[in-house]
Amino acid sequence: GITATDAERVSQVYTVDSNPFGKYDVVGGVSNDARNPLYSIAYMHFGADTSAASYKNGVEDLDAKKVWFFFDDEIVCLGSGITSTTKSGVYTVVDNRMLANTADYEFLSDGRAVTLASDPIAKEGVSKAYFSEFGGYYFPTATDVTYYKSGSYIQILLDHGVAPTDATYSYVMLPNMDKNQVNAYVKTPDIQILSNTSVVSAVKETKLGMTGIVFWEAGASFTAGDIKLTATDACSVMLTENADG
Repeated sequence: GITATDAERVSQVYTVDSNPFGKYDVVGGVSNDARNPLYSIAYMHFGADTSAASYKNGVEDLDAKKVWFFFDDEIVCLGSGITSTTKSGVYTVVDNRMLANTADYEFLSDGRAVTLASDPIAKEGVSKAYFSEFGGYYFPTATDVTYYKSGSYIQILLDHGVAPTDATYSYVMLPNMDKNQVNAYVKTPDIQILSNTSVVSAVKETKLGMTGIVFWEAGASFTAGDIKLTATDACSVMLTENADG
């Protein structure tokens, strides 16, 4: 999901020389097999458009490093370096999903039913959530989460507060799992978060024997077990263990 501020944008016509996509060129991805990709990584270093004309309250300077690891049963979502100096609130959208049936669905937070409404519902120290029209959400580190319903959409948000410095997040999306499968996954997850910093993001999928790594800057190093790598530039790497280890 996106990481953004609650500042209100104004309409703006971009010229051929402007860059509406931010100020960094660190963006990309990698897959385990170029011809038949089953697993992959996508990443981006987001830097807000700092044109004063873009927001009604002036300049927004949100900075965030975001990466998605796509494995077999799960999507691991990491964020790091989330920083802003303005007075706007900063949040990450875990999910913003249209309800197929607005009257008949089940939503659980840590196994307890939640009745979603237009007023936000904040839960502290959440480790898992379940939505019958999607599947599950696993938070490897107990996380404060906000839920609410807007019309026919449900939203799951992580509130980073005002003017965060180097904030992080981590969550795992578990599509198509029922609540029993979600509970089982949370008890024995298939992923290990090896690093979630503004220098290196790394996750291991233990069942697949696969490790995904994003180096956010030149000279960044990563070590885990037998893996020892140093990047000459910002990049991503996907490693798979052989049968003999």
